[in-house]
Amino acid sequence: VLIRLLGASKFITDKAKVREAIRLFLQGVSHRKIAEQFGVSQPTISSVVRDYTKRKDLISEHLRSRGHLKSVVNYPQRGPWGDIKFRGNTSGYLLVDLIDYYQPKSILDPMEGSGTTGDVAFDMGDIPYLGLDIQNGFDLVGDEVEGKYDLIFWHPPYYGAMDYNNGHPNELSSLPSYEEFLATLKPCITKLLAALTKDGRLAILYGDGKVSSIIVHWQAVPGI
Repeated sequence: VLIRLLGASKFITDKAKVREAIRLFLQGVSHRKIAEQFGVSQPTISSVVRDYTKRKDLISEHLRSRGHLKSVVNYPQRGPWGDIKFRGNTSGYLLVDLIDYYQPKSILDPMEGSGTTGDVAFDMGDIPYLGLDIQNGFDLVGDEVEGKYDLIFWHPPYYGAMDYNNGHPNELSSLPSYEEFLATLKPCITKLLAALTKDGRLAILYGDGKVSSIIVHWQAVPGI
């Protein structure tokens, strides 16, 4: 029993396997056959499908009750996407609105964190998605972005607000000065703009703030 429980737990936390299981379900494959394919119990598959259906219902409810998409946003709820324990986690409802409004055929998140963007992209039609992050070896400052995307969502760290302490020299959250922080953001934006399709959109989430008497705001980035 313990081995079976551990297997179910490992399966549920493996996003690639869970998404493949849901794809099979949407193709009409039975819970039993899906469970056999992944070596888990049928109730485990039923739970995964049930959670997926609940997330779809949340998306439908949000789209029915929301207002117009604005450039200044506030989402009291983050929703069930991503990892609530990940610091700086974006509300999935923002991604729901962006995807619904722009209807992208491909999405990139170059600093995906716990994967909120990818989770919403899957739930809104299994949209082709690429998620990158410095914790997984991709450095937006030093590396090039490959491919072209209809929608790029970028939620960079805020200066002085949160230190992710990963030891990487290009970690934006730990740059020594505000001036260096701003100067580093500009080439990142240039790279992301170059990775857009002809009619693509770059959506940047950034909150104004104050750090040691310095007003930190997006409009201060050179050339923006």
